[in-house]
Amino acid sequence: MRIPRAIFAAAATAGVLAVSLAGGALPANAVLVDDPSGSVQSSSSTDNCAGLDSGKIDTKGDPVTVTATAPEGQLIDGYCVKAGTVAYYYDVVPPQAEIEFKHPDKDSVSHWSVSYVDGSFTEPTLTGSLAGECVANAPWIVYDVVLNDPDGVVATDVVSLVFTDGTSTETIELGTLVDGKLSGKALWPGATVAEDGVTPTGWPGWAFVGGKWVVTDDNFGWTRDVTEVKLVVNPELTVALDYPAATADCAPPAPGGGTGGATTTTTTTTTTTSLASTGFNGGLIGIVAGVLAVAGLALLVVTWVRRRRA
Repeated sequence: MRIPRAIFAAAATAGVLAVSLAGGALPANAVLVDDPSGSVQSSSSTDNCAGLDSGKIDTKGDPVTVTATAPEGQLIDGYCVKAGTVAYYYDVVPPQAEIEFKHPDKDSVSHWSVSYVDGSFTEPTLTGSLAGECVANAPWIVYDVVLNDPDGVVATDVVSLVFTDGTSTETIELGTLVDGKLSGKALWPGATVAEDGVTPTGWPGWAFVGGKWVVTDDNFGWTRDVTEVKLVVNPELTVALDYPAATADCAPPAPGGGTGGATTTTTTTTTTTSLASTGFNGGLIGIVAGVLAVAGLALLVVTWVRRRRA
């Protein structure tokens, strides 16, 4: 028997979804988030997590966490946890055979309860593709995601993309599934564009310093070396993704050059001075040489005539 939905959270805060390109099995265990923002608090300080299928269960020794296991053939689809004066109710989506949880505000649990549903349902599946593309010199991630959830057990319709290199992590929210589908493109972490949504103004691993573009370890430069990311609907799927080819595209105009805004192109013009068609640029010298030659010839003629008269 389930508690009315007015008590349970309208949006679940945790759960594990079988997600793979071809389908997959639900894990045996799930650790639920302990953020109370997605829960519904009881309006009565006397509410002692009563009314759920298991009934109120008191703990011993004030444990930090509690593990609950459903009877055979059933799954846990909600729970209540209390310590102090406020009881918190959570949905478990999709339902699980076993859950572990703790109180969101206190460091121990005084008592709890869970509700059950029939254990049979069609496992949801997620298919998707990702590609890094250079569009107008800016790096984008093109995505296409399809969720098949015939029994409606998926808690969230928000799709996120998680980059990690083991040290740093960056999450991009791609958008919300509509009728189980989502497609579009998102800027690569560290990339920026102008107000027109096209002209690039920044690239991951680059910084504009002192009027020049320089390579930097900051601005998500590490994401350029990532070869796979996690597609997350809750839980996650590892998908291959490569940064667009490192050529003249998807980078500043040139290392040490460019401007801090849109991409610029520098054109160098080389001017060549050609020689005259004779191959020799010496007209005046040629004229002088010609005059001297004529004068020499005239002197020879005069000398020859004088010798004949003598």
